Amino acid sequence: MLKLYDNNKELTFAQGNKIITHMTSDEDEKYQFETALKPEGKPEEWLVKLDIEMKKTLQIFVKRAVFNYAKADRIEWIRKEIGMVAIVGT
Repeated sequence: MLKLYDNNKELTFAQGNKIITHMTSDEDEKYQFETALKPEGKPEEWLVKLDIEMKKTLQIFVKRAVFNYAKADRIEWIRKEIGMVAIVGT
């Protein structure tokens, strides 16, 4: 996976390898896709869909972070985010 996508070590499959639910980075940070992806059809087609889903999910994460950062106390926001990274990274 690292050769196909920058910093993508592995994908997590579920439901008998019928859907892709998570991505894990080279640093072992794991995140769940907003929409699970079915690896159906030609590999080059579902790999493009995978690329789109990775970008979409990361954009949503960034939007949430920006929105929540402005609403919360800075120190509490950082503590909460560090805690979420620890949970996601396990």
